[in-house]
Amino acid sequence: MPAFPTDAARQRAYYQATAASYHERHVGELGEHELALELLVMLAQRQDVTGSFLDVGAGTGRAMKTLSIAFPQARVQGIEPVAELRQQAEIQNGIGSDALREGDALQLPFADDSFDWVVETGVLHHIRDWPQAVAEMARVARYGVLISDTNNIGQGSPRTRTLKS
Repeated sequence: MPAFPTDAARQRAYYQATAASYHERHVGELGEHELALELLVMLAQRQDVTGSFLDVGAGTGRAMKTLSIAFPQARVQGIEPVAELRQQAEIQNGIGSDALREGDALQLPFADDSFDWVVETGVLHHIRDWPQAVAEMARVARYGVLISDTNNIGQGSPRTRTLKS
């Protein structure tokens, strides 16, 4: 009997195949994630906590670029499991491999309290054990965690949403 790919393997295969067109397929003009990042920037400035940021599931580095522009002196790092998306982060957003490295949200390769802020935009709905991912984000965050995500059951046509639920 043939082995079926896991959810994670299917997702990685999809993003490997579509990395070069990620922005055209998945990014709107000013979506909810960009609004969430704007709010984080304002909060971090107001609280004067702007030294370090980690983007979990950084994809093509859009959030990292936003944070690097807002806080040029900050340490901004990210993790992303898909090599092709990391490559697009360098091509499209100038994010180097020193800042964006391979990683898994379920086992963040950082010590406790390593970053002032941890950011996640559009990743949790891909992770079956999302409570573990949130626990990992909280573990490495000194000050706060920003979660901006979507409900994958609520996306799609009415028929698709019914089938998902």
